[in-house]
Amino acid sequence: MDNPVLSKSEIESLLIERLKRRDETAFREVVIQYSGKIIRNARILLNSNEAAEDAAQEIFWKAYKNMHLIRGSKVSVWLFAITNNHCMDILRSGRSKKMEVSLPDEDILRDPTSPFPSGDWDFLNKLSALEHQVMTLRLVENLDYQEIADITGLARGTLRNIFSNCLKVAREEVVKHGL
Repeated sequence: MDNPVLSKSEIESLLIERLKRRDETAFREVVIQYSGKIIRNARILLNSNEAAEDAAQEIFWKAYKNMHLIRGSKVSVWLFAITNNHCMDILRSGRSKKMEVSLPDEDILRDPTSPFPSGDWDFLNKLSALEHQVMTLRLVENLDYQEIADITGLARGTLRNIFSNCLKVAREEVVKHGL
C-alpha cells in the first residue's frame, strides 16, 4: 500500500491533533521547529536578546501547559499569539528595558530576495515595536493579514495601514541613502 504524500496543511492538522492529545513528542517537535522564530519575535518586541531568551522559555512553558487548548489551524499563529501576549505583559510590567531594535538574523540579511538585500535595515530603528513586529510577521514569517490580526488582536485594515506606513519609511530610507 502506498503512503500518500500529505500537504502542509494536513501535516499541520495532524500536529495540532497530537498537541490537543498532549503528545509530548509533538510538543518537542514544535519547540525544535519554532524556537528560533519565537526568540526572534520576542527580541523584536522586547529589544533585548537576554529578555527574549528568558521570555521564550516562559512562552514554551505556557504553550506546554495549554497545548490541549490550541485553537486555529496553524501552530505558528498560536505560538506567536502567546509570544505577543507574554511580551506585552513584560513591557507593561516594566521588566524589559528599551534598547535599539535588533536587526534580523544574518541569513535574512544576506537573502537576495529580502526587501533590503543590501543589508541596510537601519530604518527598523525608526519603527515602534508593534510596527517592527508587523513588518517581521509579514515579510519574514510570510503570514497573511488575518494571521497577524489573530496574533496581535488588531483589525486587518489597521495592520494594512501599519504595513503601508512602514513601507513608506523604508522607501524614504532607500531614497535617502541611494540604495
